[in-house]
Amino acid sequence: MERQRAKMAEHALAHRTPPAESAPRKLGRRLRQGVEALLPGPAGPEATRWSRAYAAAARERLARDAKAFFPGREMPFGPLADYYIRSSMDFKPLFACYDIIQGYATDAIWPYLCGCKNYVAWEHGTLRTFPYEDNDRARLLLLAYAAAGAVYVTNVDCYDSAAYITQNSGAPIVCGLHGFDTERVLQKQAAALQTSAETPLFAAPGETLFFCPARVDIDPHYGTYLKQNDMLYRALARLYQNQGGFKVLQLEWGHNTEDLKRFIAEECGALAEAVVWQKPFGKGTFYRLLGQAALVFDNFLLPLMGGNGIETLMSGHAALVNKRIPDDVMLRFFPEMWPILAVDGEDELYAAAKMALDKPAACLALAQKGRQWILEYHSHARIVAKNCEAYRQLIPL
Repeated sequence: MERQRAKMAEHALAHRTPPAESAPRKLGRRLRQGVEALLPGPAGPEATRWSRAYAAAARERLARDAKAFFPGREMPFGPLADYYIRSSMDFKPLFACYDIIQGYATDAIWPYLCGCKNYVAWEHGTLRTFPYEDNDRARLLLLAYAAAGAVYVTNVDCYDSAAYITQNSGAPIVCGLHGFDTERVLQKQAAALQTSAETPLFAAPGETLFFCPARVDIDPHYGTYLKQNDMLYRALARLYQNQGGFKVLQLEWGHNTEDLKRFIAEECGALAEAVVWQKPFGKGTFYRLLGQAALVFDNFLLPLMGGNGIETLMSGHAALVNKRIPDDVMLRFFPEMWPILAVDGEDELYAAAKMALDKPAACLALAQKGRQWILEYHSHARIVAKNCEAYRQLIPL
């Protein structure tokens, strides 16, 4: 009986149906097999020797570049750098297939570790804080941007960081633009305004609407996320007490929405009755609200151009209130300063809001100038040209 059971078990094991492979696992296996077939590399003991040599060479390059690009600065590398080095081996044969590699944000680390020269380090807020952190990723990022064939900067406030990082490497800096498809956005805005009846009016006839789609972050703990919305509401509370005649539409998103609600209720007096909180919505509603508002408050703490600000300028209906950006910084990116109400601090926020109440025609004229500025200096064609300017640093086009 025992022998019969053993034979039955042996037969079942020999003829069993293998378990079904999950779709993601199957896809991953096929991708690995496809890459291995297209880009054969060393295998077995040779692969082990090659990977050790690759890692040693990468470590030597880190030490050499750190000394050359950032002399006098301590740049130790720990386990996270080893992880990046090991992982970069998988990218090396793939990068060999391309003439140009675009290293978006922190992804510039990968082509750098692979020893590539033909990559653009594409900044998108990346250089605001990462390079100044005390960790392996920050130090790898510094070297990756310093060694890049070109550094493409999209945020005006990040130019100084790019200049610091490249000062000893000589990597060219291209002052570029955010990747907006301007013409398409303008078409969507026009279509949204044709259905304006779908969005309720937030201000009564004769009242002015201030629109604040900025993320609500008032806790300094959030660093570059900080908006300091409380500074805006201090200014608006003073104006409401002195003059009134407006509503504030505040988008309800961010880390500190409940904190800001309490602040407005406890510290802003009668203004609390004039603030309307609105849950996040789609772009169509956003564009229709731009048609209702006299002012849009975007960035009033950090000197940068945000996406909301760019789309506000595109609308031609609402004037933009934004933190003042120094002329010399803006003029690196654009031939002319952008037509906005530039502010620096609570008193200037107060003055900008008061202008909308006292001189509505002047605010509308400024908004219309903003639209013309976008069409001329942030057009689809200029965005493409700026990207090509960066790529020309790597290969002639």
